[in-house]
Amino acid sequence: MENIFHVTDLTKESPMEQLIAEAHSQVKSRKVFQVYEKDGRKMIFKPLSKSKPLTTPFFAYSEVFWSYIIHTYFDSSAPRYYLATDQKVLLDDPSWYSCGVLVESLTLRDEELINLFDYQMAHPDKQLGVTDYINYCMEQYDYTKILESDFIKDHREYGSQIAYQILLSILREDQNFHYENINFLKKGDNLSIAPPIDFEFSTPFLYPENEILSDYYHYCYCKQLGFPTERSSKEETERGNMSEVVEFLYHRFSFKPPSLQTRNICMIVREYPEVVEKFLENLDRMNQSLLDIRLSDADGFIQPFSSNAWAETKPIQIVDLRKEELRDEDIDSGDDSFSPRYIVDLPSTFAKIEEKVATFSKQYQTLLQGYLEKYRDGIQDLESISPEEFFTKAKVFEKTLNKKQF
Repeated sequence: MENIFHVTDLTKESPMEQLIAEAHSQVKSRKVFQVYEKDGRKMIFKPLSKSKPLTTPFFAYSEVFWSYIIHTYFDSSAPRYYLATDQKVLLDDPSWYSCGVLVESLTLRDEELINLFDYQMAHPDKQLGVTDYINYCMEQYDYTKILESDFIKDHREYGSQIAYQILLSILREDQNFHYENINFLKKGDNLSIAPPIDFEFSTPFLYPENEILSDYYHYCYCKQLGFPTERSSKEETERGNMSEVVEFLYHRFSFKPPSLQTRNICMIVREYPEVVEKFLENLDRMNQSLLDIRLSDADGFIQPFSSNAWAETKPIQIVDLRKEELRDEDIDSGDDSFSPRYIVDLPSTFAKIEEKVATFSKQYQTLLQGYLEKYRDGIQDLESISPEEFFTKAKVFEKTLNKKQF
């Protein structure tokens, strides 16, 4: 398998042009990206943002990993992301880090990329109902109104592609798949749904330096979908000792199905069963090959970091979690560093991420197959079904299969 985690250093290269990207919703932003030519392709350098919540170098790893998965198994038109660094960024805009990703531009000549929110603003439609939302991270969004809207019903091909991207967002446990992540390619009056992009907020890649928070976000995402989640007495003891922040997360995510994502899934199964069928075929291919995909250290790309650096303004401390050592460093918070910074055991951290992805993807496959079978049996009210029976059935089947093998 190719090394998907190699690093391209752009420091001595000159960009061919700039790309300006603006967000116009409740949380507004304006970003300027440098564009480079690589092997005849326009490649955009997306440095990691110092102001984006929870940013660590693992954001870039998430983009590279999931873009490879999606491009290889689900949608060959989806662009690949590659690790990259550019020291020039620190001089041009101190709000960025010097590390990030390179990704090929989606737009051709005379094309523009517009998201669902911008389209709604230009073509008001109350049924879509996306104008009042706030694009916070760590939020789940309801797509049922969009899929039920006349606009989507009149353009079923849009609906099927949006449904497919929603299923992909759940596969990566995306904590930031909002309405501005659904994009159109516009050329004149012609519209088409753009391939999926932006894979930073994948739950398994969040809080790599804090095992309790990392595990708990993953646990909550699984729990809301009705996945079987066994917690040891040790984990329950740790939950009892968790901070107020984690306790807040516990209450926030501990709701019974149907959750927002469950409603999204049930709507897609009812309206686009053929999309779910196609997705399951690709998910099965992915699950059969997942053991061949390994995270690896990329020439020191992952420097000491902190998930809370975006909110920090004080001098940093370096905490080596491998040795349980802490040392002070007099480094200006404006330096290209994550503050306070942590050093983690990369092989162990990578292995935990891989395990979460593998376990979730197999459970997700069982869940989707269960809902699809119920729909094929003529059941419309899928939300009333407890996902528990899907996993009980799968467990019984697995035991029967094991007995036949011996």
